[in-house]
Amino acid sequence: MKLSHSKTQTSTATSVSVELLAAAIESAKDSIVITDSQLDEPGPTIIYANAAFTEMTGYPVEEIIGKNPRFLQGPETDRRVLDDIRHTLSNDQLCHAKTVNYRKDGSTFINEWHIEPIVMEESQTRYFLSIQHDVTEQEMLYQQLESKHQAMHELLQQIEWEKQKVKEGIASTVAEVLLPFVQKLKCQNGQIDDQHLIALENSLRELHSGLGCCPITNNLDLSLREIEVAQMIRQGVTTKAIAQALNVSIKTIETHRSRIRKKLGVRNPQINLSTHLRSL
Repeated sequence: MKLSHSKTQTSTATSVSVELLAAAIESAKDSIVITDSQLDEPGPTIIYANAAFTEMTGYPVEEIIGKNPRFLQGPETDRRVLDDIRHTLSNDQLCHAKTVNYRKDGSTFINEWHIEPIVMEESQTRYFLSIQHDVTEQEMLYQQLESKHQAMHELLQQIEWEKQKVKEGIASTVAEVLLPFVQKLKCQNGQIDDQHLIALENSLRELHSGLGCCPITNNLDLSLREIEVAQMIRQGVTTKAIAQALNVSIKTIETHRSRIRKKLGVRNPQINLSTHLRSL
């Protein structure tokens, strides 16, 4: 949307005094800046700024009239955002963006802009109206929430991995110790009732099946550490998170992944290892 200025709007506006309109803009809580429409150097030039601009930046209005708004920029200002703003305004379109700006004392803040072209009667953009907000606190809160969300996600992954590790341990004990022991007892002549052994064997097999044991632990010659890594990969844990959980380097985990792929016969690098493990 573009702000336009016509005779009809002029007659409507004059029903409210210019002084009242000026007072309303001056007392607004939002920082309001008006520049000319010259985008090439040395423009655009600031022709008006309200008191809220001074409160936000520390610059008195008399110091910035006639200046280019670029004086608010600095090393941390994202050049790509500025290029996008210029491109949008050059097409006489409404612009919304935010980036790092600098106050007069050198401190930084995140400035959110809403810039609209002001189109006059001859359908040409004559000015840009910029409404600005200091959103530093909101951005910090957002980053904190993102960090907490990521930490919670990693914690839940760790819990799931620990649960799976316990289940795998029990399943391994059943498969590798208890069931073979039952089979051995069945083969011996003794006083133990075969019916009881069969019932015990069936119960153990049901337990082993119910634990959702990953077949790779039984069907392939994986080392204990490779089994551990494979289970975490199967749960969707990232290489970085696995390395952190096992207190080893990322390169070590990548080596384990390569060996697991080789033992699984997964030669195609396009095949997702996590998906393949879950399909076994």
